[in-house]
Amino acid sequence: MVIGVAKSLGVNCSVMSRSDADRLRNDILAKFTRNGHEPIWTDLNPCVVAADPDGSIQSTINDLLDGCPAVLLFDKDDDDVALRFSSASQLQLALVNCHPFVFYISNDAADYLIARDDHDNIYALDRNKVAPQAEHWLRDAKARHGDPKST
Repeated sequence: MVIGVAKSLGVNCSVMSRSDADRLRNDILAKFTRNGHEPIWTDLNPCVVAADPDGSIQSTINDLLDGCPAVLLFDKDDDDVALRFSSASQLQLALVNCHPFVFYISNDAADYLIARDDHDNIYALDRNKVAPQAEHWLRDAKARHGDPKST
């Protein structure tokens, strides 16, 4: 779905090699989950979480990530590829043209994780404060929409 939308829009992204995608997924599981289980969002370490019923996270990715390159992953059972975007603005362009879905956004070093579950909740984990705006955005979203739906 995303790759087709990205291609149709001329978005600069590429499919990561299987070994790089597996390495990144394993890094994310090791750094951000309690037990290394998937779906990732069901096993996350304690983090900032907020409801996002209007899908506004998809139109703010560039601001949250300060335009930096980003990688988009999915639950492995849904799609085991990882897409590398040259900038967060390119990722945002693709996301705003898709219906909301479960996704994970990180960088090649797995310094942070932004996740969206299938209950319209957004999660942010940022070990190295690479994407501090994400946690601020989530706190604001939580104030606007209240506590997230039960997962």
